[in-house]
Amino acid sequence: MSYESLGSNEAEEIEIYIGKYIGERNEKEERHGQGAAQLPNGDEYEGQYQGGQRHGYGKYTFVSRKAR
Repeated sequence: MSYESLGSNEAEEIEIYIGKYIGERNEKEERHGQGAAQLPNGDEYEGQYQGGQRHGYGKYTFVSRKAR
């Protein structure tokens, strides 16, 4: 897909939803320090972040799904 196919000559900024987050942030408003997140698919993470990324110790909980 090209930017021209979006119907504009200028690049459009696309915001991606990465879930709910409660916790510390840095000066760039990135996830940084201790926090907890619920991802769009229902998975949860509680632990440390650095520069917007999971980093260090934490607990990731996967949502259980029924087999199809």
